[in-house]
Amino acid sequence: MLGKKYFYLLFLSVVLVLIAFQPTAVLAATYTGLQPSALSESPQAVWIEPTNLPASVDLRGKLPPVGDQGTAQTCTAWTVGYYLKSYQEALDRSWSPLELAHQFSPSYLFNQRPTTDCQRDNGMTYANAFRLLQKGAAPLSQFPYTPNDLCTRPSEQIISGAYQYQIVSYAAISGAGKSLDQIKGYLAKKTTGCLGFPCF
Repeated sequence: MLGKKYFYLLFLSVVLVLIAFQPTAVLAATYTGLQPSALSESPQAVWIEPTNLPASVDLRGKLPPVGDQGTAQTCTAWTVGYYLKSYQEALDRSWSPLELAHQFSPSYLFNQRPTTDCQRDNGMTYANAFRLLQKGAAPLSQFPYTPNDLCTRPSEQIISGAYQYQIVSYAAISGAGKSLDQIKGYLAKKTTGCLGFPCF
């Protein structure tokens, strides 16, 4: 049985191959907020045997409204912080994802990303976003999204309050020919994940 504080980071093997073999110069010119990271940076998900899968799964009822990241390269923080975390808490706590207090801040994660220059808008990796989420998340009502401010970090009070929304773990799905079945199995169990791919 999956713990309610678990997230699973979903990748398709072919996507990882595409990212891994793009020249560095090309990647540097085409970042859209998701920095590539090695699969070895994330724990591997436990294999589940997808049996009796439904014909379809619709999880939209617990997802927050579509947001707008603006021109900032914060898509990773939006995916992990806003969409996944808001979904998880709405599911676990049976609350509406339409209220601002129930939607989680991309800036809370992005502004704490590991960087030597917070003014540089180079995005972040999924691994770093999930590591931060293991320490918690803050609702937008407490730490609003600020696309023009990539440096202001949350106060100790906000960080302390965010701890109640931490995740226990995350994992990556890999394995040629098995990834799609794994993703279907987790979605059938109402477990969401992230999928990253290069766009040119």
